[in-house]
Amino acid sequence: MQYDYQRPQVQGFSGRVLNMKIGSKIKSQVKQLAKQTNTTDYMIFLSCVMLMLGTYCRQNDIIVGSPVSGRLNSDT
Repeated sequence: MQYDYQRPQVQGFSGRVLNMKIGSKIKSQVKQLAKQTNTTDYMIFLSCVMLMLGTYCRQNDIIVGSPVSGRLNSDT
């Protein structure tokens, strides 16, 4: 199974945004898991994204940046 595509000669930075809504059942399960593990909903969803990326990329280390997560001070 092929997961990737031929790379272009010139690197591009175009992308897209995908907005999704989750059902109330999954939402309540995520809330319950977050409570059990003393984490946030964001941490649960980020872990899921990282697992998915690791599976598709077949990499052990996945780095995902989050420049505004949990930063309440405007200086950060």
